[in-house]
Amino acid sequence: AGVVLRHSSIHRTRREPSEVRTTPRAHAAIRKDTRRGSRGAVASSSVDPTRPGNQHRALAPPTWRSKLGEPFQRVNCMKILLIRFSSLGDVILTTPLVRALRAAYPNAELHFATRPAFAPILASNPRLDRVLTLQGSDASALARFAKTLRAQHYDHVLDLHGTLRARALRVLVPGPRWRTYPKASLRRRLMVRFPGWARWKDDVVVPVPERYFGAARALDVRPDGLPPEVFPTDEARAAAERAPAGAGDAADETIVAIAPGARHRTKCWPEERWAELAREIVDRGERPVLLGGPEDAPLARRIADAAPG
Repeated sequence: AGVVLRHSSIHRTRREPSEVRTTPRAHAAIRKDTRRGSRGAVASSSVDPTRPGNQHRALAPPTWRSKLGEPFQRVNCMKILLIRFSSLGDVILTTPLVRALRAAYPNAELHFATRPAFAPILASNPRLDRVLTLQGSDASALARFAKTLRAQHYDHVLDLHGTLRARALRVLVPGPRWRTYPKASLRRRLMVRFPGWARWKDDVVVPVPERYFGAARALDVRPDGLPPEVFPTDEARAAAERAPAGAGDAADETIVAIAPGARHRTKCWPEERWAELAREIVDRGERPVLLGGPEDAPLARRIADAAPG
């Protein structure tokens, strides 16, 4: 069965199945845009929607509007791209949105664009259909990447980064509906420079994973209250199993991983807090294991010295 277009008099009806009939004006827009290969609100179908008596049952369809302003509903053909180029923690914090999109649109194609260094954290995510990587940082690399994105014919692009590079892609890939999220950059700077500002303002701080949902407001998805998720590859699981054994740990020992490093100082928890946490883990009879890159080694050593054992 091919993709079916449906017209509905109710805008943004997505959850409940219904039988609907297209209008003559809608048929004209469908035929015109299908001949032109438009991605805006139409797609070809193996069922002729202009034939009298044809009614099609909606299966959790998202609603679209044609160029005539009339609402449509489309099934099984939506392609969504999420963009977050860095960094590791921020990429992981996008996974609640990925999970919500997959639950709301089980037949959509979900793609994710990021840097090659962070692609492995997404490669095994069963909710994603494809992970694309931006190779290089110069203008030519961005142009090549934009060409790749244009070839995908996305319906929605969710910019979860909001950087100059992502904004340039919006110009280079003009077809889809681009949406971003409220970064609250000024508020964040004030909170870093003046720690008491948030208490004085009595603001409610929205967690980053929930702020990302602002980019998907047109898709009517909501946070499910569950945490971010990571799906390790088989190779990563095997390496994790080998690492403690190589260090001579007992098979039944409980290991607690701690990753104290961050790229920016303002994202770092105070070193003495990490040391206190490590000591509490040791007191419980468990073993803390410090993780990080080469740049985190000095910090990890100081924490380990403060929590012997």
